[in-house]
Formats: sequence, C-alpha cells, structure tokens
Amino acid sequence: MDLKEIRASLRRHWTIALVVLVIIPIVMAGYLASRNVVRPPARYTTSADVLIPARTEADGTPTDVPPVLLQGQMELAQSPELREVTLKRAGVDLKRLTTLVLSSRLNEDRSIMTLTVAAGEPEVASTVLDAYITAYEDGRRESVLQAALDLQDIERRVIGVLARRIKTVEFNLITEGAALPERVPDGTAVVEPSGASTDEILGLYERNALLNEIQRRQVNYSLQATRVEIPAAYTTVVQRRSTARTTPPPPSPLIPLLTILAGGLVLAVVIPVLVDRLDPTITEARSAPAALRSGLLGTIPFMPRRLHHQLAPPGSTWERAFRSLAATSLSTDRLPKAIMVTGPTGSTQDPVAANFAAALAGLGVTVALIGTVPRQDWFVEDTEFEDDDASEVEARTAPFGAEPGAARTTVATATFPELLAEAEAGQLIGDISARLATRDIPNLYVVPPGATTTDLSLDGLPPLLEALSVSGIDICVLAGPALLEDPNATIMAWSTRHVLWALEIGQVDRNDAALAADRLELAGVTPFGIALVNRHALRA
Repeated sequence: MDLKEIRASLRRHWTIALVVLVIIPIVMAGYLASRNVVRPPARYTTSADVLIPARTEADGTPTDVPPVLLQGQMELAQSPELREVTLKRAGVDLKRLTTLVLSSRLNEDRSIMTLTVAAGEPEVASTVLDAYITAYEDGRRESVLQAALDLQDIERRVIGVLARRIKTVEFNLITEGAALPERVPDGTAVVEPSGASTDEILGLYERNALLNEIQRRQVNYSLQATRVEIPAAYTTVVQRRSTARTTPPPPSPLIPLLTILAGGLVLAVVIPVLVDRLDPTITEARSAPAALRSGLLGTIPFMPRRLHHQLAPPGSTWERAFRSLAATSLSTDRLPKAIMVTGPTGSTQDPVAANFAAALAGLGVTVALIGTVPRQDWFVEDTEFEDDDASEVEARTAPFGAEPGAARTTVATATFPELLAEAEAGQLIGDISARLATRDIPNLYVVPPGATTTDLSLDGLPPLLEALSVSGIDICVLAGPALLEDPNATIMAWSTRHVLWALEIGQVDRNDAALAADRLELAGVTPFGIALVNRHALRA
C-alpha cells in the first residue's frame, strides 16, 4: 500500500477520521480530569533473607527436616493469619497505617525466603519486619508441632495393629509346638528349627518382621515426641537490610497524553484504510476499469430507490448525467446497432439502460429499449409508490418534456418472448415498430418483458435485432439480467456482441467483476464501456 492509496481511503472515509480526531481531545480532557495529581506519600522499605531447608535435585530431601516444611512456604508467609499475628506483635494500628505492605518471595532454588515490609515511617517498617520474621518462624514451629502430633497418633494406632497381629502369629506357632526365637535385625536370617514345617518357618519370619516394624515405629514415635516438646523452625536469618526511603515520584501526564494522541492519530488513519481493505467491493471509480477491463464512459450521481423504477425527472442531475453518457457514447463513433446493458450482479443495469435509451432518444437517435426480465415491466410505465401522493407520482413519472397530466404510455401488443418466438419461426416480416410500446418521448420505442424468462427462444434474438434495424431502429438497448446471475445473460451478450457495464460503487465484489469480465471475454463480446453510479447521494 502506497501513500496515494492511504490518501484515497481517507478521502472516501473522511467522516470516520474526523470522528476519531474529535474523540482524541475528549479522551485527553477526560484523562486530565480524572487523573490523581496528589503526590504519593513517602514510603520506607526493609527486608530480610531467611534461609530455609529445601529439596534439591542433587541432595534430594534434607535429613531430619519434617516434610511439612518442604512445601507451602509461600502460602504460610502470605496467609492472612500470619499477617494478623505480625501486626499484633508489632502493635500496629491498621486504621492509622494505610500504607503498610507485607510481601514475600522465594528465590529460584526455594532455599531463601525474602520477607519485605513497606511502611510510611522507618521505625514502623523495622518493627514490623522483626515481628514478621518471628511470626514466620512461629508459624513453621506450629506446622512442625501439628505434624508431629498427627504422626504420633498414626504411629500409636499402627503399633497397636502390629501388636495384635504378633499375638495371633505367636499363638499359632505355640500351638504347633514351635519355639519363639529372639528378634533379629532386618536382612538377617531367622533361626529355622530342624524339622520345622513350611508354615512354621513362614510364621517365624512374619513374627520377626512384625517385631522389626514395631521397633521402627516406636523410634519414630519417640522422635515425634521430641518435636512436640521442642518444635524447631529450621530457619536462619542470613541477611537483614537497612530501611531505605522509596518515595515514588508523582506520575507525569505527558507520556499518557502523547500515547493517547499518537494512538488516536494512528486510528484515524488505520480505521479508514481497514474499512477499504475489508470491503471486497469496487470502492472507487478508478478501480472499475481494471476489474472489468473496459473504459469509464461516465459517472451517474447516486440514485435513490424510487429512481430504480422510473425515468429520471427532467432537468435533474441524473437526467443531465445520462445525457452526458449518451453524448459521450455517440462521440466515440463506436456505438453499435445493438448493445446490452448489464452488470456482474444486482439490478443497477435496469435504470441505467432505461435512462441511457431515453437520453439517446433525446439526442435524435431512434432507440428500442428491450426489457428482458419481468422486473423491468416499469419500462412501459413508471412504477407508482403507494406512499406518494398523486401529484408527486405524476411529476416523477411524466416523460421528458411533457407536462403533468399528459398521456404517458401506449401499451405494446407484443412482448419480448413473443417477438423472440416469432423471430425464431421467421414470422417477423416488414416494419414491426407499430407493434412496439411507446412513451411520450420522441424516437423511443419499448419492448416490454414477459411474465417469465423460462421459455425464452434466444435463438431468435439475432433475427429480432435485425428486424428492428430494418424497421428503422438506429440502436437496440437491451436491459439484460446480471451476467453472473442468469445463464441467458451470456447468450444475450453474445447476440449483441457489445456490452455496456452498469454498476454502483460499493455494490459489486471485485472478484465478481473479474469473473464477469472473463466470461465476457470467453464469449467473444466486446465491452463498450462502463457507466458507474456513485454511492453518495446528491441533491437533484
């Protein structure tokens, strides 16, 4: 994308850019009005590094350290209960010290816990840190104590179960007459009496294993009893930092304001460009010739919905634009005797064909306007809208140069399908202009469409055009269906050999336009030019 394309996007969507530019000062004013310009209060920070046991990949679990201390240390340091105990020990009133902050973090190997305190006064920060360290150590001791009590209870119950099992095993051995030897350490074979059965030997080994397990449980119970009496914190303060002042400077509004300004300017440019990029349709006049591979003959002002079903009012901007289009077409010296007005999609070709034919007739050319699809039945008589009063309808539907109240039409006796059928059968002989409908526009004849397009005998179109030419018609203007929407359109274009593209900006997809141009080229049809209808409304 070059600078020229960006300028074109801004020109087409200048209202979007203008809205964004208007919003920028509003956002900046809102930021300044809501900005807190009060200088932040002074803050003092101090911290301490506490060495704690941790699991390592090399050494594994530290020896003689309760497993409960090897996990959940961050949760303990940041718990509300520990914070509450810390503040009680320090004698701090939270209602008076709103800037007090307690935080903690672990290093990468989780072996050092850093406890940090920030407060509005240096003495308070130091006092609270001391209380924080003590509360953290007490919290670890409480964890050790609770874990030891829980383990003691477990060991007591397990020893009871093992003792009951030993009684059962010994009773069975005595019943079988086996002697009960002394306990031997794990890994040492039990003395097997000579002549003992397999059950007796297994019983002796089971009894020895139970005795060893009871001994281990008793040792562990004694260890937990020691921890209950003297719970250790397993912590060491390795570094205590002095209190430092960390007063943050007041925030400057310059950077946020510049960010808002820069962001707004970027959006003012990017949004129109994105709107163009995301719009797949033909959005400007200069892109239409490239898509349809034809020259631009003229542009027509935006046509409101009512002008899609009637001729342009005399003296209006639209009437002058179509007269200019007709004059340009004549001046090319290439205007054929038959031309089809169509578009890739849509129905813009209907009003363009009708007004183009009327404009040619106004320049002295005898024209036959041929309707090919049922929706074009208004070619004979303009459609009247129910919500308009009679005077407005009469003024809009009056022919060029006619006064309101004048007769508007003479109903045709032959429709397009009927003439096609007669032409195919070779029945069109002599002057057929008397069988055509007319409007009160000199030199303009109308072939109204039929009620359906299912049975069109398009083989009769070339002889029909020839018969019209013999009848004194200088040019036949076919208002064809959209080229990509009706298979008959390609045959009609092939029959006339010339096509005038009619499309409205913003209504035809670029890919559809290129596909229609390809289809026209394959059919061997020469594009005569493009009549482009603008998307912006103009006052008549």
